[in-house]
Amino acid sequence: AEAPRFPGGFGQGCPPASWSVMEHLRIRLLGDLRVEGLDPAALGSRKARTLIAVLALARGRPVSVGAIVDILWPHDAPTEPEHQVAVLVSRLRRVLGQQRLQRSAAGYAAVCDWLDVAALSDLADEAERRFAAGAFAAGRTAAGAALAPGRGPFLAAESEASWRAAGRGAG
Repeated sequence: AEAPRFPGGFGQGCPPASWSVMEHLRIRLLGDLRVEGLDPAALGSRKARTLIAVLALARGRPVSVGAIVDILWPHDAPTEPEHQVAVLVSRLRRVLGQQRLQRSAAGYAAVCDWLDVAALSDLADEAERRFAAGAFAAGRTAAGAALAPGRGPFLAAESEASWRAAGRGAG
């Protein structure tokens, strides 16, 4: 799918901040990070992509600015890391929509409509319940459905990131 193009000089997939771009935010973390309906380049820098992946993994729970700073700059944080996080969030809001990244005293949270790893977890739980109840055909169907959204390893492009392992068990 081609990235959305916007009038008035916003041809790079970045609309004005006032536009609500993503009617439905669907994020895939299996394989490479993907936001359905967006060209991957529209998310911007590697740090911005890491930020949206971290927030998505939290599944609506706020992630503290301190934790975000530790993940984005594990060795050498910039002089004003909170400001740099705010800049990344602002850029992502221009693409995803203002309401999709929320700020509270506890930190930042992503408001997603669908997350592939959450769907996989829910379907795997359903398969387990069906198998436990002796409904083996239904359990096999649910297990097959759990594998359907898979497009590869969890956050394949982030294979060296230490924060990635913590996200595997999130939920």
